[in-house]
Amino acid sequence: VVDLAPEDLEKGNPDRDAYAFLKQAVNLGLEEGLFLPELTDVELISQTLWSGVHGMVALQLTHGCDPWIEWRSPRARAATMVDALIRGVLREPERLGVVGESAGPY
Repeated sequence: VVDLAPEDLEKGNPDRDAYAFLKQAVNLGLEEGLFLPELTDVELISQTLWSGVHGMVALQLTHGCDPWIEWRSPRARAATMVDALIRGVLREPERLGVVGESAGPY
């Protein structure tokens, strides 16, 4: 855990604020026309991507040792989550060479 003083937090600064960094990347993607045409809201796209990855991480942290679930490796689940999110929002994910490449060995 990183202990930051309130004055060290810089909301909106992509160098200090992970959400601002994500929004900056999404905004660049929108400017380049990378997202599906119906996806035009930077906040919606950013929050959707953030939520998907956060959910995977939260499940790992809270239930990763649960013997009732035959968990696959965190790396494989993270790669699959990112691939699913990318496929769902990009206009041509295969053109960028991102679909399936991060999944790697399970």
